[in-house]
Amino acid sequence: PLVCQIIFRSQSYQETVHLGDWHRHIGFSLKPSEDDINSMIIMSEHEYMPINNPISIIYRKHPEELVVHVLKEEKLILVPFVIFD
Repeated sequence: PLVCQIIFRSQSYQETVHLGDWHRHIGFSLKPSEDDINSMIIMSEHEYMPINNPISIIYRKHPEELVVHVLKEEKLILVPFVIFD
């Protein structure tokens, strides 16, 4: 899947830092794969990662939906959220 980083613009340092990633699942499943989990673990262990618990967003087009997970103790935990119109 196409992977793009979630970025945060630091106002104090004017630098771009990574908070996690987002990608699209082609099928119907929004469940994180083993590759998704391993990618987040590697990201969390990187010396320049600004947070210990990176965020993973998984998107699908049909039916359109996305889910947000946060890495905690080497597991991706679903984070409930609501999108406002």
